[in-house]
Amino acid sequence: MLTAEVERRFPVALVHLRGRLDQVTAPAACATLLGCLTEQPTTVVVDVGDLVLTDDAALALLPAICRRAALWPGAAVLFCGPRPAMVKALDRLVVTRLVRVYGTQEEALAVADRRPVPPRVTEVLPPDRYAPARAREVVHEACREWGLLELAPLAQLLATELVSNGVMHAGTPLAFSVILRGGNLYVAVRDEDPQPVRIGTATGTLDEHGRGLLVVDSLAAAWGSLPTQDGKVVWAAVRVPQDETSYV
Repeated sequence: MLTAEVERRFPVALVHLRGRLDQVTAPAACATLLGCLTEQPTTVVVDVGDLVLTDDAALALLPAICRRAALWPGAAVLFCGPRPAMVKALDRLVVTRLVRVYGTQEEALAVADRRPVPPRVTEVLPPDRYAPARAREVVHEACREWGLLELAPLAQLLATELVSNGVMHAGTPLAFSVILRGGNLYVAVRDEDPQPVRIGTATGTLDEHGRGLLVVDSLAAAWGSLPTQDGKVVWAAVRVPQDETSYV
C-alpha cells in the first residue's frame, strides 16, 4: 500500500510518499506527482524517507516524472531522504544521473527556495464567445511586458484554440494562464470537465470556435494535458529564442 500527503505552498509543492513502492503502487505515485504539476509549481519536492522499495523496476518512474515536469510546466522535481536500500538501488540503476536526490527534506527545500518564480499571468474566463478574444488580449499584454511581441501572434493563435475548445467542450469557467519559463512561453487552460481532450475533437473549420487541437498540434513546440481533481489542464508551448528576454 502507498499513501501520499501533498502540501501545496506555491511556488513549491511538497509530497510525502509513504508505504511500499513497487510496480503495483508506482502508477498511483506517478499520478500524485503529475497532479502536483497542474498548479504550475517551480519545484516539486518529493520526500521518500518513509518509502520502502520492494521492486527496483519501480524506480523508472523517477526520471519519467522529471522529464514530464520539465516539459510542462518547466518544473524541477527533487527527491529527498531515501533509505539506504533505495540509495543503493538508485546507484545500481544509474538513476542518480537523471534525477536530483538530496539527503534531507531541508536540503531539497533550500534548493527549491532559491529557484526564481517565473513571470505568470492568470485570469478566469467565463465560457462564452468573448473568452477567446480576452485570452488574446491577455497574451498580447504579457508578451508586450516581457519583450516578446514577436511571439504574440502564434501564442494568441494557440490560446484561441485552447480557450475555444474549452468553451465548446467543457462549458465551465476557464482559468487561463500565460507563463514564461524554461525557454518557453506557455499558454494553459484549466477547466472543470474531467473528459480528456482528444485531437479527434477538432472542428476542422474556420468558424468562431477555431480549428481545434489540430492547429495546436501542428504549430506548438509541444502541448499536452493533465487531469486535475475536478477537470483538466491543457497547455501549449512556444519556443523563446534564448537572447530575446532576460526572464528566460
